[in-house]
This record gives sequence, structure tokens and C-alpha cells, in this order.
Amino acid sequence: MPVGRALQGGADRYFRLGALAPVAGPFHLSAFESAAANDRIAKSGLYLAYFATAWNKAYGLYGSPSEAFRAPYDRIVEGLFDGDHTTEEIAGALPPTSKDLFTEDFLERVRTPSGVLKYRLHALDTTCDWKSNVPVSLFHARGDQDVDYSHSAYCAQQLRDNGADYRLTDVGDYDHGNSVRQALPRIVRFFDETAGAH
Repeated sequence: MPVGRALQGGADRYFRLGALAPVAGPFHLSAFESAAANDRIAKSGLYLAYFATAWNKAYGLYGSPSEAFRAPYDRIVEGLFDGDHTTEEIAGALPPTSKDLFTEDFLERVRTPSGVLKYRLHALDTTCDWKSNVPVSLFHARGDQDVDYSHSAYCAQQLRDNGADYRLTDVGDYDHGNSVRQALPRIVRFFDETAGAH
């Protein structure tokens, strides 16, 4: 959605926006990270660790790893997200729950963000808050335990409020990874239909 918005705004002189078909995005990122902090999503520790280390590099969420991560993980987490470790390796080295991986102070900061964190999260809570000039087809599986279906409904509401042409398709009772597999043939058909209409 942010790439589509940028293209519609003329950000690139070589590419123009034809249609958008996002799949199972965390469109309400502040709610997603809060749910991860409360261990209400699958793989919450892994998702929140990725978020914390990536955003710390960009925005400085903590001064030292021990401010965010419990021992002994504070000594290894940042090294795991070096681009050389697989998701399986990272998940195997960390506890699955946020409460066992993070300090309570850091979890509370994620639950009730303020300052730079709140400002940056808000920008990613509004990636659908604009009127696309092209058709948008959102795809999500109701069985997704990683990114809840409500995120695509949240995006759809923002699109609706802006008068955008959109549709939301539930691809079935599948997990997060299989959401994409189920959506891909539908996306191809959607792009073919859209191309034929222009």
C-alpha cells in the first residue's frame, strides 16, 4: 500500500500504478505490535524481536539490548538478525513468547507507545488511508494466526472512508504462509481483469 501510494503520487517516472493486491498485511501496526507484546499472536516473540531490532537501528528504541531483552537473550538477539540466520534458526534460539524474551518495561512501551515510537507507528497505521485511483483487491485468510484478518478489515475501512474502489477476499482457513499461496492465483486473475479493463 505505501508503494502504491508513492507511485500514484509520481514517485517514479518509469512505473505507474495499475492495480494493488496486498496479502495479509499488518495494516494496523500499533495493534499488531501490542498484540505481540501481550502474546496474543502466533510467534509473538519472534515478530516483536524482529520489530525491536530493526526499528532500533532506524529510530533508537533502546540504548542497550539489556533495556529491551531479558538475559541471556540480550547478548544474542541482535546478532541473530544479521541477515545470515534463517527464520528457523532465529526462532530456535529465542523463547516463543514475548514475556520470556523482553523486559516488562519494554513491553509496556510497545503496549502504550509515546514519542517517536507512537509517531512512527501511526504512519504505518495509515498506509491504507488514501484514495487509490486504481482497483485494490485485499486478500487475507481467516485462519491466519500471525496477522489477524482484522488487519485487512481495518485497511478496507480506511479505503471505504476515502471512497476507493476495493474488495476484500477471505481466501479460507489457512495460516499466514498459505494465505499467499491461496491468494496468488486470484491476484493473477485480478491483474488480468484490471489490465483488460484499461
